[in-house]
Amino acid sequence: MMRNLTGLLAVILTTSAVVAGGITATDDGRILLLDRSAGLFLVNSDETIRLDVELPRNGANFLQEQLDEGDFGNVLDASEQLRYSDVMIARDGANRALVVSYTEFHIDESCFTSTLAKYVLPAGQVLDDIKITSDDWIDLARASPCLEPFEDELPTFGLKAGGRVAQYDGDTEKVIWSVGDDAEVMEVNLSDGDYRVIARGR
Repeated sequence: MMRNLTGLLAVILTTSAVVAGGITATDDGRILLLDRSAGLFLVNSDETIRLDVELPRNGANFLQEQLDEGDFGNVLDASEQLRYSDVMIARDGANRALVVSYTEFHIDESCFTSTLAKYVLPAGQVLDDIKITSDDWIDLARASPCLEPFEDELPTFGLKAGGRVAQYDGDTEKVIWSVGDDAEVMEVNLSDGDYRVIARGR
């Protein structure tokens, strides 16, 4: 266990803003670590592996264009406003799926959503050898409404809270997803993305 923690610490010290990402356990007892810079890592007792995975597109390039034009207060870096919040390996019917929660910028409406996407793992897929492009992900759900940026230096502050994903023991159809600083908790169907609010913090 100590060697596992040492490997995890090494990732945290050598990657940017890991604290803003997510962490989960794999079926074989390793750690799957997601950082804000869109890196996905496997950590075990002997090594740390950066997986060949492109995460879903979050609109960072469009947001950066608007930031370069001076929009959204004094913010200069899109990566400071868009984050990949959590990752888990969910049971999805008879399959397993990687599920990722993240903040997404929508250029057409100039607004932000909390978004959930999945990638269905092929049967017998070994995570070490996985290769995923940003086009391989399936959009599951986007929280509504699409939020306009605040008129200050923190345009997406409210979206930075929440974003965690979990699944009830034995469930193969749904995940539980927390959204936003109003602490909504949603139950999301993995087959079609339908969701319902099951709890609200305030």
